Amino acid sequence: MPDAGFDLRASMNPAAKCGSNALHCQVIVGRADATCGKNVIVGIGKNPNFVCNEKEFIRNDGDFSNIDTEVSKFTNQVQRIFVPGFSGQNFVADDDDACCFRHYDHQYSMLKSTGTDARLIYSASDTDANMLWATRFFAPDPFIFIAKRGKRYLVMNDLELDRAKSQSVVDKVLSYSHYQKRWQSRGTQFPTPAQILVEVFADLKIKSVEVPSTFPLHLADQVRKLKIRVEPKADPFWPEREFKTREEVRAINESLRAAEIGMEAGIDAVRRTQIGKDGYLYLDGTRLTSEILKQIINTTIMAQGYVPSHTIAASGDQCVDPHNQVSGPIRANASIIMDIFPRSQSTGYFGDITRTIVRGRASDRLKHAYHCVLNGQNIGFRRIRDDANAYDIHFEIVNYFATEGFPTGLIEGRMQGFFHGTGHGLGLDIHEAPSFGQRSKNRLRAGNIVTVEPGLYYKGMGGVRLEDVVVVTKSGCKNLVQIPKFLEV
Repeated sequence: MPDAGFDLRASMNPAAKCGSNALHCQVIVGRADATCGKNVIVGIGKNPNFVCNEKEFIRNDGDFSNIDTEVSKFTNQVQRIFVPGFSGQNFVADDDDACCFRHYDHQYSMLKSTGTDARLIYSASDTDANMLWATRFFAPDPFIFIAKRGKRYLVMNDLELDRAKSQSVVDKVLSYSHYQKRWQSRGTQFPTPAQILVEVFADLKIKSVEVPSTFPLHLADQVRKLKIRVEPKADPFWPEREFKTREEVRAINESLRAAEIGMEAGIDAVRRTQIGKDGYLYLDGTRLTSEILKQIINTTIMAQGYVPSHTIAASGDQCVDPHNQVSGPIRANASIIMDIFPRSQSTGYFGDITRTIVRGRASDRLKHAYHCVLNGQNIGFRRIRDDANAYDIHFEIVNYFATEGFPTGLIEGRMQGFFHGTGHGLGLDIHEAPSFGQRSKNRLRAGNIVTVEPGLYYKGMGGVRLEDVVVVTKSGCKNLVQIPKFLEV
């Protein structure tokens, strides 16, 4: 759909704001250059996947002068719609307010043409969130994804062909073997992926492709030698991944529940320990270590059908390295940071929660730091909303900590204080857009899901970090985490 020459209107029909069977969003797009005055109703059905400007043209054979009466005829449930506006701008309608359009000047490139015929990804969806998002299909080995004019294609080997047909969300699954046999009939027994791609491109009439920044360089060079233009696209490859649908929010919520169950198991294990005369914690007669605590957390998470990854269970001065995979025994009266981020085996979405506890008595400075981190998190909760500047929120928290006696900077030869971001986007990647800290001045948008995780770290005191996950709304944010916060156990 071209970016210019359209008149944009939103339905005022009450059905647009009703429940799950109602039409959440309908966009009436009027062709300014049409001679018959006709309009096009643009909508997205359930489980939308906005690949390569994909839209469903529900109807275009009438003059819809009375929008309200026409819209009531359609019953597709819509989560979110991106529609090309004027001069490269995008209009976004979502299910919070189906009749309100917000336009973001040149923020998102999903609808901007790069002059290529199609988009191409070659990767394993088990490890590539862009591929998994586009296909909703898990596979451990690289395969081919192509999006052209709203149609999505996979090229799969014999092992995965039938499974891809039944499980992926693409429009057509092509046989890798079919194209392989073409080359074999011409004397090439083992054609390369680049040669297979050229055959597919010939069938689909593709002469140029846009690829993500992670696309294999050697494959790109081979394809170029075969007279296909390859244009890399800077991240994010799918900007619309930043805006979570209702199904994605549900998937992240489920992963957060698994993280909460793991966190409760970890806290319970620490609570059940005895404080030994040597100052260490003992669980069932055995000195508690970071390794044992992580094992308790991880086995609990795996029993829920989720995969733990690099769970953090740090104590004391080891906390000062926030992502350190620590080891060794855990002392009483010292901070214990548990950071848990499981991934669902069924959906691929992550949860991410951090809590800080002390078995015994926390020092006055540690108690003060915990109180300030809790207040810093609340600053984030109050300030987060649509169009809020994430950079400004981050530094408001940094400055608050400084006024409370917790400066950030190089102290005794190492970084101490609050020296990481306030948060990050969460989804099919544990860290994804939007970023939320000192390295970006981006604005938060309704539909983003971000962590809020300020922390304070000092040698001699240990560390404190508290992390929840929120969904950004037009007027604020909603915390998706239910597990409570407390320091001493």
